[in-house]
Amino acid sequence: MNGSLRKPIGARQWLPLALLLLLPAIGWLGVLDAFSSRYVDEALVAGGVVFATARGINAIVSVLQGTELDAVMLTFSIGELLDPVNDLIERFSGVMLVALGSLALQKILLGVVSDPLFNALLTALALAAALTLLAGERQTHRLALRAFVFAAFVRFSLGLVVLANSWVDARFLDAADQQRQQAMESFQGELREISNMAGVQPASPQALAAARARVDSLQTSLSAEQGRLEQRRGDLARARRALAGLEPAGQGAAGRRPGQGAGAAARRGGRGHRGASGRCG
Repeated sequence: MNGSLRKPIGARQWLPLALLLLLPAIGWLGVLDAFSSRYVDEALVAGGVVFATARGINAIVSVLQGTELDAVMLTFSIGELLDPVNDLIERFSGVMLVALGSLALQKILLGVVSDPLFNALLTALALAAALTLLAGERQTHRLALRAFVFAAFVRFSLGLVVLANSWVDARFLDAADQQRQQAMESFQGELREISNMAGVQPASPQALAAARARVDSLQTSLSAEQGRLEQRRGDLARARRALAGLEPAGQGAAGRRPGQGAGAAARRGGRGHRGASGRCG
């Protein structure tokens, strides 16, 4: 039964067999992986430079927002003029951050699919598909071939996409990207000149660190003062309660003295009345 299903390999079957052997070989050589990884690294560096330039422009604009220039009979704020530019730079920085995240994800995925374990899986599936093809097992060959095609797609699709992106960049976008980068750097230099003319310098990292340390020290002192204030409030509350407990005792003593005097006078008057009555008798 199986012998009747087997057929000799024809000319049309040699091409799939060659592809089954060629694709794992390309995977083990890593030529496409090396090119893709190098392109992603260069894109990460270029994108990082653009992002750093944009953040530098944003920092200078933020410093200049509170600066005013006095001209002849005119005073205007630089920050008001540069506020639309600052908004545009912030949005552009957000877009660049997303692009850098995408490049970093591509770098991670390239490392996963180019791992030797993935290449070994692809090779095993290619051998299974080739052996079932030679054996003439059509149903098993179809299953093995589908698994191989899926693994090959996962293995080489990302590298091919990166290769296509590199061709598009080199053919259409590199010149425009360089011009935009030069324009951003020129604009950043002009903003620095304006900052120097206005007498405003961006704070250095040392100055920022000293300011943060000063703020932390003031916060610690404020917390200590608040603790002492709460302690004094507690002492004052206890003193008020003690004073409130002494006031009723004083009022009771003052109230007993007049009563006691009136009783003594009444007793003395009674004794005098009884004495006078005895004498009269």
